[in-house]
Amino acid sequence: MSDYQNHQPIEETTPVGEANPDGTAMGPESVEKPKESTASFLYDFLEVIVFSVVTALLLFTLFFRVCRVDGSSMRNTLFHSEMLITSNLAKVEAGDIVVFHQTSDVYERFNEAIVKRVIATEGQTVRIEYATGSVYVDGVLLDEPYVALLDSSGKEIGYWDQAPSMPGFSYETGIFETTVPDGCYFVMGDNRNNSADSRSVQVGFVDTRRVLGKAVLRLKPWAVFD
Repeated sequence: MSDYQNHQPIEETTPVGEANPDGTAMGPESVEKPKESTASFLYDFLEVIVFSVVTALLLFTLFFRVCRVDGSSMRNTLFHSEMLITSNLAKVEAGDIVVFHQTSDVYERFNEAIVKRVIATEGQTVRIEYATGSVYVDGVLLDEPYVALLDSSGKEIGYWDQAPSMPGFSYETGIFETTVPDGCYFVMGDNRNNSADSRSVQVGFVDTRRVLGKAVLRLKPWAVFD
């Protein structure tokens, strides 16, 4: 009997290193990979960009604000036209710089955002001695290296030119004393001789609900606030 019947059929394969009849790469090691189209790449890129922009807008709308300093009341810490980033997530404490929404109809710049420094919070007593420019909170003298006590010629002085219009000032002693109501801040500008703040009826005590945010960053020149 011939060996023909014992032969198993042999499966034809294309030799490795040669091309298939349709011109594609062949061999058991070769796998054809689909090419990514330019349109698909651009779509993915634009998707990332749009997502990033929307996320940034939501963050700055809900949690952060960009504000511009208007005026010289915070000199020498902040100067006119400098840009600030504020956050309403940060806890506000005495010594922090805040931006708040002014709503007093006495203030000449009604309905405007104002930047000042928090000196005291609710329940604390503020005492200001105008002869020396000293500020006490609950009987403790504040260390205020940021304060500018200069007259119009730039000469350093130790007193403030304007007496406060808020109740609590004595012309006999030159001392202003007040206690901050619940839910309020007592704020002042660092440029003490040129600042409408909680010493005046134009601003008065600041309702904590009116605070837009705490200053966390100054842009150009860069500065991070604690």
